Amino acid sequence: MASVDSTFAPQWKYDVFLSFRGEDTGKTFTDHLYTALDENGFYAFRDDGKHEKGEEIAPEFLTAIEESKISILVFSKNYASSRWCLDELETIIKSMKKPGRMVMPVFYHVDASEVRDQIGSCEVFLSHERDAEETKEKVNRWRAALREASNLVGWPLHNHRYESQLIKEIITDILRRLNCELLQVDYDTVGMEFRLKKLLSLINLKLDKVLMIGINGISGIGKTTIAKAIYNKISYHFQSTIFLTNVGENSRGHHLNLPQFQQLLDDASIGTHGRTKNKRVLLVVDDVDRLSQVEFLVKLRDSFSLRSRIIFTTRDRHLLNVAKLDASFESKGLTHEEAIHLFSWHAFKQTFPKEDYVGLVNHVVGYVKGHPLALKVLGSSLFGKTITEWKCILHKLRKNTHGEIYNELKVSFDGLTPTEQEIFLKVVCLLKGKDEESVSTILDSLGLGSESGIQVLHDMCLVTISNNKLYMHDLLQQMGQKLIHENNPHEPCKRSRLQDSKDVYPQLTRNTGTEEIQKIQFSSAGFLKMPKLYSLMHLPLKSLPPNFPGDSLILLDLSRSNIRQLWKGNKILGNLKVMNLSYCQNLVKISKFPSMPALKILSLEGCKKLRSLPSSICELKCLECLWCSGCSNLEAFPEITEKMENLKELHLNETAIKELPSSIYHLTALEFLNLEHCENLESLPSGISKLEHLKSICLCACSKLKSLPPTPGRWNI
Repeated sequence: MASVDSTFAPQWKYDVFLSFRGEDTGKTFTDHLYTALDENGFYAFRDDGKHEKGEEIAPEFLTAIEESKISILVFSKNYASSRWCLDELETIIKSMKKPGRMVMPVFYHVDASEVRDQIGSCEVFLSHERDAEETKEKVNRWRAALREASNLVGWPLHNHRYESQLIKEIITDILRRLNCELLQVDYDTVGMEFRLKKLLSLINLKLDKVLMIGINGISGIGKTTIAKAIYNKISYHFQSTIFLTNVGENSRGHHLNLPQFQQLLDDASIGTHGRTKNKRVLLVVDDVDRLSQVEFLVKLRDSFSLRSRIIFTTRDRHLLNVAKLDASFESKGLTHEEAIHLFSWHAFKQTFPKEDYVGLVNHVVGYVKGHPLALKVLGSSLFGKTITEWKCILHKLRKNTHGEIYNELKVSFDGLTPTEQEIFLKVVCLLKGKDEESVSTILDSLGLGSESGIQVLHDMCLVTISNNKLYMHDLLQQMGQKLIHENNPHEPCKRSRLQDSKDVYPQLTRNTGTEEIQKIQFSSAGFLKMPKLYSLMHLPLKSLPPNFPGDSLILLDLSRSNIRQLWKGNKILGNLKVMNLSYCQNLVKISKFPSMPALKILSLEGCKKLRSLPSSICELKCLECLWCSGCSNLEAFPEITEKMENLKELHLNETAIKELPSSIYHLTALEFLNLEHCENLESLPSGISKLEHLKSICLCACSKLKSLPPTPGRWNI
């Protein structure tokens, strides 16, 4: 499923505002600092000396301060003698109280105590008090601003320090402060820095225009890795950063058409409404496979602010050529030396082969031909193996005369135990992209050792875990799907999992399904001969058929489907642990929940038309997590008429809720309550103080919330 990793900031025009005394540092330290900021891609504002200095600070300076995220105060010997500088300082200290702004002082050959007490080199400040034109009130405001600024953490510069060293420290600190949340990247891929340097030259951060760049290459070659790495490296230059993942997988598996792609962009605040016009945007669209997706963004070029960058990754180089992007970068395989380095790291936990294995390593690397994913998977599967075992695996590789990567990856699958193989296939068909808690719940329900099994797959590089979610590379998923298909290539009804609509349709419409079928990823009617069905995913239907066998169902994933209602009448889903209805744009109402005594996780995230929840939610006694994030028309949460003793997380952020029910104290196990961006929320019930296990409550951007009930000290608000 496609997802969005994004970071949004207020619409800053400048990264940094420089406040300094021109005659002290304008042509020395401050000029060098400004140059360093510019070279690192920061947009800084400074007095260029062209403005006439009058009694009052120029309005454009006041505006620039308001539009800057960081203000750097360069306190020098004559800083306090300038009324202009003091007016800047006062405005900066005031703006510091507003969300998102930072102030960083530099003490240039003066001590912080001199600035604080206006003594020593700052003694000239006394002249302001004798000046009849300055009111006592203004002078006192200046003094207060100096004291407050001097107490901030900053950088001292005295004769024993090199200015260049201090400037380097300042740049590093700004990078840290401005950097948005980074994506998880496997940086053990050697040669990364060389590739990033080449890609950076194409991105050209200094060019004052919108650029669109493509990254192309075969599956598993590292396109997503380098896209994430470049995102992390340059994201601090932008005011909004968005990383759209798995777009191609979404379009291939779940029919992501152009309107749905547009909806994804709209959810990330990229769309036809001009919301990006005043923000420098970094947008990465990973794994596109349709020309319409690229062309849609190409047509939006004028909607982006100058210096915005849009990056696509794809396996289809022709797609990039047709779209006529500004530049393209081909992600190629590793050199022989780089391949040995990467393979050895996974096979021996060091960057070079053990002496007795050098020849074997060269043979394996020669077969893989610089493919990073195959090198990692094979290396991990050979870790700790004897030379005899190595030779056995090498023999299997030699039989792969066509050099298909599938056979090279299958070597690792063959080395798993039967239980581990089953877990791998569950991930292939069911668990990819799911959060770790859902994964554990489902695997444990199926009698599979979730913790140890997933750890083995992770150690062998067959799965990855990022942001508490389980992922698998497309190539490994395709290998697993091929293994399932090979099990009964001509009789789909005898397979345990059906994903291809060509195989699913006959089983449903002709009622030819068998009890072997455990998982379906498409749907119609005709479930009656599938009593072992444990997973139902991504239905194109408007409602569930009344006759499907839900007794053994563990996962019901209808996310991004056309579902309008679940079903008519009562239904018992005795073993259901996870229900995912997220982003069902046509789901308006849930009249009543079915009997789901084992349900632990319920997601309604992004159901924008959903206006209410049924009171029967209280009957979900085992429910641990409830997500209603982004249900923008959800105006009320139902009264909780009886205790819910297992609900630990409740996500109501970005909803239209005005108040919580007074009976919230019945959520006796609640630990985390998310109410961020509930702009209609006016109050919290007093009963919330009775929640003994509540540790954290998020109230950011609740603009109408005027007061809070008594809050225990243990809360993190």
